[in-house]
Order: sequence, then structure tokens, then C-alpha cells
Amino acid sequence: MLSSRIKSEMQKENISCSELANKLGLSIFALSRRLNGITPWRWSEAVDVAKILQIPPQEWEEFFEDETVFD
Repeated sequence: MLSSRIKSEMQKENISCSELANKLGLSIFALSRRLNGITPWRWSEAVDVAKILQIPPQEWEEFFEDETVFD
């Protein structure tokens, strides 16, 4: 699932929720809703997350495999 992968990558990169939310231009509340599956991710947000978390483009297919989470 996308949100669990993001949480895992955040831990690896030592990026807090507030830092990621700030870089995405989201409130912590909005990011939390996405990470908990309440609000679907926008494709552009997911791409921005992949860039922020330094996920190489060749891994994006795996990163985005659960396309049902996108709005």
C-alpha cells in the first residue's frame, strides 16, 4: 500500500510528518488523512513524495503499484 511505503521511506530518510507536510504544502492534518487512507493521494502529490523521499524513478512503478489510492 502506498501510505505504508511512504511511512517506511519517511523513517529511512528521517523525515517527520511536519517536514513532509511542509514540503508538500499540506497541513499536518491533511497529510495524516492521506497517510491513514482517509483522503486519497493526488497523483502529483505522490510524485512529489517520491522525489522528496529520493525514490529513484526506476522504482516508481513499484511505489505507485496501488493505483486505487489516487484521486
